[in-house]
Amino acid sequence: MPADEEGNQNLLQDFILADNHLADLSDNIIAHLLETRDAVLEVGRINHIEGGDGH
Repeated sequence: MPADEEGNQNLLQDFILADNHLADLSDNIIAHLLETRDAVLEVGRINHIEGGDGH
C-alpha cells in the first residue's frame, strides 16, 4: 500500500472509526437502569410472597 493511502487509512481508523465513548456511556446507563429495575421488581416479588406490605 502506498504511503499516502496508508496515512489515509490510519486517519480513518484513528478519527472516523474511533471508539465512541458517548455511545458506550448511554449503553452503560441503560444497562444499569435495567439492573436497578430488576432488583426493585425482585424485592417487590419477595415481599409479596412473604406477605409483607412493604412497611
